[in-house]
Amino acid sequence: MNILLLCNYDPYNAAMVSDHINAFYNFSMHNIFVYTNMVKNGGNLDEELELDQFDAVIVHYSIFLSGDAYASQKTRYRLKKYKGIKAVFIQDEYRSIQRTIDSLNQIEADILFTCVPEKHIEDVYPTNLLPKLKKIQVLTGYINEDLLIYPPRRLSKRKFDISYRGRKYPAWHGRMGREKWIIGERFNDEAKKYGLRTNISSDENDRLYGSQWIELIRNSKAVLGVESGASIFDFTGEVSARVETYVALTKKAVKKNEEHHYEQLKKKFFENIEDVYDLSQISPRVLEAISLRTACVLYKGDYSGLLTPWRHYIPLEKDHSNMDQVIACLKDDERLAEIIANAYAEVALNPSNSYKSFIKNFDEIIEEHFFHNMEFVKDNYVESEVTKGITEVSAALQTHRNSEPDPKEFNKKFPFFYVKNPHAFLIPKRYSLIRILWSKLPYKIKMRLKKVVFK
Repeated sequence: MNILLLCNYDPYNAAMVSDHINAFYNFSMHNIFVYTNMVKNGGNLDEELELDQFDAVIVHYSIFLSGDAYASQKTRYRLKKYKGIKAVFIQDEYRSIQRTIDSLNQIEADILFTCVPEKHIEDVYPTNLLPKLKKIQVLTGYINEDLLIYPPRRLSKRKFDISYRGRKYPAWHGRMGREKWIIGERFNDEAKKYGLRTNISSDENDRLYGSQWIELIRNSKAVLGVESGASIFDFTGEVSARVETYVALTKKAVKKNEEHHYEQLKKKFFENIEDVYDLSQISPRVLEAISLRTACVLYKGDYSGLLTPWRHYIPLEKDHSNMDQVIACLKDDERLAEIIANAYAEVALNPSNSYKSFIKNFDEIIEEHFFHNMEFVKDNYVESEVTKGITEVSAALQTHRNSEPDPKEFNKKFPFFYVKNPHAFLIPKRYSLIRILWSKLPYKIKMRLKKVVFK
């Protein structure tokens, strides 16, 4: 099969997004054509991109399907007219859910790969609104084999006892959004009395990427972490609009008494809708740390059923009431090494958690849909012919396709600058002069520079 992957590929940003895109390119048994121009084009597909050349089109989660800057109305119309398989990956599914549902219906999507836990998929994407959509639950990320080859440093030689990079999310993300930075601030304050060496921050200026991020993890005995997701589902976008408007008008009050201000916001705008649905799942950051053989100190949670407390991670109560127990473990290198070894062997090296396994499952789902749901195949070929194999059916598709896509010609028109291991990049901090200058460069100059770098 020839599959078109629509994505926003930026190896200079969070490497986990590039890992996810690379997985299709590296591991799929099918021909993957990576198209990265949509954001540059203001959400539009290039006119010369012929969708009918492809057996399937995949919209990656780095393309916000319901956002015009990522996928314009014109693009969504072109996708609707396209008669091949249409699959969509979505993350951060707590925001503007109705717009997402409308967009899925607009393009007449066939398959949705969602991170919403199985028990709540029907609540978020009800069948009565999406009657023809097949819904598949996936993780936010998987194990990148490139991280498994880094040799572990002796615990006694690591510079920091514990590290973390958080981010302050808007109040409408609810309790789970707050936990992502509160764990760092609170742990950092309490760590002082235990004499721990920490490198903890939720300041945007302190965020690290590429090799600098990997170096911090490898040079730390442990990292902090929480479950990914949000505790509020904003179906219409009204909650975020109200909260952000209110906060913008009362910003001084936030700085004076942030906790009190948050409780006010909760009472006014989202007290009755928090924790109605569970979006908690394991974060790619946790899998990164486990792969690099660094311990995880995590708020207690399910972590997509992959982790067991005190076997794969050190559980921290959300009120930090067991700090003494956590610190004792952090200071016991033998106990810490045992937990790290368990997590590495049972989670990082588990084939079912790998990107290879993820893509194998993806291929099987696409092929199954290809065999059973493509009307033009059913109309023109009897069942015995269709089930002979993917080669025969691909041949049958020639009557549907205008032409066969040529990989060399495609890459010439729409260059994809593949980076095998974006974690190895030396990427300047987000607000450094180099990053600012790079963001100001015209697109054509960026492309020329990339050709030199990735040659």
